[in-house]
Formats: sequence, C-alpha cells, structure tokens
Amino acid sequence: ETLQVDAGIMEFLDADSYAERLKVFTSMQHRLTDDMINVMAVSMDTEVPEGPLDERIHNLKNYLLMQVKYECMR
Repeated sequence: ETLQVDAGIMEFLDADSYAERLKVFTSMQHRLTDDMINVMAVSMDTEVPEGPLDERIHNLKNYLLMQVKYECMR
C-alpha cells in the first residue's frame, strides 16, 4: 500500500519562511482536513486543539500570521 501525500503539504513543509507557509496554507484552505492541519502544526512544533475544522483552520492561520509578524522583526 502506497501512502499519497498532498502536494500542498509537501510545499508547506519545504517552505523556507513563515510567509511562504502562510501563502501555501491560504491557497489550500478549501481542501484542508484535520490530518493535514495536524501535520502542519507538528512541523512548526505547535498544537491546534481539536474542534470544528473551520475553527482549527482559523487557529492555525492566526498562528502563522503571528509567526510572520515576528519573523519580520528579526
């Protein structure tokens, strides 16, 4: 059995900055699943609490926005 990984997830994981990750995340918001959000969160060493999918998407997007803000200040 072969595991297929969404190309967007691979692009997200390969992104060099939070700004790039936010861009990829935004482009794939319409097809995100709980599993995809979990992978993205783990890759950034954070956790998105369980709950409705739209709430989890919102929480992860807010995390990315915060990281972009502080990344620019470095």
